[in-house]
Parts: sequence; C-alpha cells; structure tokens
Amino acid sequence: MTRLINDLMTLARLDDGQQLKIQYIDLAELAAEGVEQIRAQTSDRCSISFIVATERPIGVQADKECIKQLLLILLDNAIKYGRPAPEGEIILQLERQNGQAVIRIIDNGEGIAKEDLEHIFDSFYRGYHRKLVSLHGTAPTGVGLGLTIASTIVRTHQGSITVCSDPGNGIEFRVILPAVS
Repeated sequence: MTRLINDLMTLARLDDGQQLKIQYIDLAELAAEGVEQIRAQTSDRCSISFIVATERPIGVQADKECIKQLLLILLDNAIKYGRPAPEGEIILQLERQNGQAVIRIIDNGEGIAKEDLEHIFDSFYRGYHRKLVSLHGTAPTGVGLGLTIASTIVRTHQGSITVCSDPGNGIEFRVILPAVS
C-alpha cells in the first residue's frame, strides 16, 4: 500500500508540474551508480552489462532524482521479466546520437506480447497476454505504475521513450533525452 501511495504521489507531482531541480547530470556517472545499486539488490539473479558507446561526455539538464528513478524502474523491470541466472543478461547502453542522449536497456527475457505493447505505459496495466509467473518462477510484484512513472519522467524532461519486443527474445526500452555539451 505504501508503494502504491508513493507511486501515485510521484505521478501527481510530475503531472502537476511541480518544480524540478534541474541541473547538469553526467548520465554515465548516474547510470553507473544505478547499475551498482541494482546489482547490490539482486545478488546473482542475472548479468548486468554497462556500456558507454561514446568517448564524449553524455550530459543532460535534468532532475537527478527523477533520472535515477527512471533508470531504476527500467532496470528493475528487466530483472523482473528477464531470464534468471545463469542465462539472464541485461545491457544498459548509453550513447550520443544527433545531439541526443540515448539510453537503451535490453534484456533477453520472454518479451511482451504484441497486444500488450501499446498499453504498457498506461497506469495500472499489467499485461494481459503474458504469463502471470515470471521466468524466475514467481509472480512479479507491483501495481502497474512503474512504466507510467518512467514515461512521465521522460515526457517531463522533453524526451521520448519507446519499447521494442520480440516475444521469446527480450525487450529493449529506448529513452532519448536532449543532451548538452
């Protein structure tokens, strides 16, 4: 119940346009922190690779806590719905393309049914065409607000978020945010 209330409060604050603490963020540094935090929480549930596909800094003007929450939501989702160890693999890749910061989070899990793809950013949507038990053998926890929050964070920062899925071969979330030098 506490998690649900906190998630609803986060959405209300973002939708209400409450003041964000915009500052320069080194996206690679923040992503590295997020990967370490997720690794510490998940022990050996899967392999997490972190790739920075550019030698140039990837900076964004954003609210640090919001972007950290975005990364943790997407990584947590990849862990919940990805394959377990030893074959489970998650990749977090950062790059710069055409003046944009691109974040890609890829897992090799079950994927998302085509019928569910257009709804996954909807509030409380849990996917009606997927198995109710994850590849880890348990029902994933949550109420269906994580991806809604992620989408709202991205939209609030004038970015975009998309998802590609090949059922049986995993999911790729792609976030594009305006980059700064």
